[in-house]
Amino acid sequence: MELRESRPGGCDGHGLMWEITDKWRPPRGSSAGPIAVQRVGAPHELGLAKERNKEQEKLASDLAAVAGVRVPRVELDTIKDQGNTLYAISRVHGTDSTDLRFVREKAAEAFKSAAVQDAVKRASGLAAFYAWIGTSDFKDAHLVLDREADGTYHVSGVDFEFSFDWRDHPSGVKVIGVGIPPAMSDDEEKNIDKARVSEVVAAITALTDEQIRQVVSASPIPEEQSKRIADGLMARRDLLKARLKGRGWLN
Repeated sequence: MELRESRPGGCDGHGLMWEITDKWRPPRGSSAGPIAVQRVGAPHELGLAKERNKEQEKLASDLAAVAGVRVPRVELDTIKDQGNTLYAISRVHGTDSTDLRFVREKAAEAFKSAAVQDAVKRASGLAAFYAWIGTSDFKDAHLVLDREADGTYHVSGVDFEFSFDWRDHPSGVKVIGVGIPPAMSDDEEKNIDKARVSEVVAAITALTDEQIRQVVSASPIPEEQSKRIADGLMARRDLLKARLKGRGWLN
C-alpha cells in the first residue's frame, strides 16, 4: 500500500534549527496552521511545527515516553526566517506515513486489512494515556499510520493540545472521561487489546509522585499551571485502573 502523504510518526535527530520544506505536506490543513519543516543541515529529518498550545504538545510527548505509548518526540525550536518564535515540532517518521482518517477515506480496503487493524489494536494502550492526561479531542486524524522498511505497520497518537484541562472541575482529581478515536471504537472487542491497556496502566501507576513532578517541571508549562497539572496527574494515576476496568478495557 502506497500512502505518500505524511504525518508525525517519531524519529530522533540533532541540529540547531528547522526550515520550511516542500518535501511533504500533511493530508489536510487545520486551524492550528501546522508547518511542514526539515532540519537545517539534515534534510532527511522531517517534522510538523505548531505554535498553538506548544507547551501541552511538549508535555504530552514527554509523558508518553514514561508511559510507554507511541507518540512522536516533540522538541521546541525555531524555524529559519520565522523570527524567534518557538514551535512544538513533532518528528515525522517518513514520507510513507499518514493519518487514519486519510487512510479510511482514500484507501478503505487497506484500512480494513488485517495488518492495519492489528496496528490499531497494538496502539490501544493510548486509551489509558488519553484518560490519564485528560485528552478530549478524539479523531482518526490524530492517529498516524507508519510503515517500517519491513512492511510492518505502527499507529502513533498525535495532537495533544487539548489536554490537561481539568481546571474547571472543583476536585481536579477525577478521570473525567474515557474516550478513543473512531478507528479504535468501531469494534471495541476487536480493537481494544486489554493486555496492552494493562501494560500502559501498570507503567503509569508505577510512576512516583516525584517522577511525575520531575517530568512536569522539566516542561515549558508556565509555573502557575505546573502544580495544578502535576497534582492532577498524580490523582488521576491512582484512579486510572478502576476507571478503565469499569469501561471494560481491563480484565
